Amino acid sequence: MTRLSRAALGLALVLATTFGATIAGATDKRECARTSEAGQRNRAEGHLRAARDRFRICAQEECPDVVRHDCVTWLDELEAALPSVVFAVTDENGNDVHGAQILVDGQPVAADGKALPLDPGSHAVRAVLANGRAVEKEIQVAEGVKHRLVALALPPSSSDGSQPTAAPPNRSAAAGVEPPSRTLGWVLGGTGAGVLGVTAYLGLSGLSRAHDLEGSCKPSCDPSDVDALRTRFRVSYVTGAVGGVLVAAGIYFLVFPLGGSHGAAVTAGPGRADMTIRF
Repeated sequence: MTRLSRAALGLALVLATTFGATIAGATDKRECARTSEAGQRNRAEGHLRAARDRFRICAQEECPDVVRHDCVTWLDELEAALPSVVFAVTDENGNDVHGAQILVDGQPVAADGKALPLDPGSHAVRAVLANGRAVEKEIQVAEGVKHRLVALALPPSSSDGSQPTAAPPNRSAAAGVEPPSRTLGWVLGGTGAGVLGVTAYLGLSGLSRAHDLEGSCKPSCDPSDVDALRTRFRVSYVTGAVGGVLVAAGIYFLVFPLGGSHGAAVTAGPGRADMTIRF
């Protein structure tokens, strides 16, 4: 390699190194600017912890003075605004409990008694012991409030160390659901009222038909017309009896509760109607 070639190669290496350093510096400056912008967005959205982490990056000496100056100012403001809480887990007697795992919004956090920074807003807190005893609490964290004490009092444990559970609520009473006997009463009463409506229609229409026959053909009316009228009246007697029994049974079930197995059966025929009730 000639002297001229070696000189050209050395110049190329110097230029490449200088160019690479320039590119790296420009990239670092752009990254500082992007980090600063991301931190401002986090702060505007209420994510103060994420904003603080980004402002710490762009506040370093490697970033341009303009960007670094703003990030240092914003970082100081965030440190003052970022709230923090201190968790204290106690038993039913108010004694301190050690070894509890604490989760905030489902994520485990350090349970060392030190202040924990949190974003402003609502958070779900849960403390769990190794034996399964747990306590949950919803807290509202205000911006600028430092070292707020959050007490997590565990419920009393049973004799075997397990956490007692409350008896399941009466869903029918809590939700306003009618008990079975009252539901049966409404069904029977409503059905009986409908049957009585049919009875009224048959009776009134039968009386109207009888009046027509009396005025038009009595005493030599067509036997088939007379039989049809009698059948109508017989059916109305049966439906009236059935409807009355159903309404009476419905009222009974609404007033008196049923015990044990129960049921009702209705039988009807051309000249009779029966209802059997089992208590």
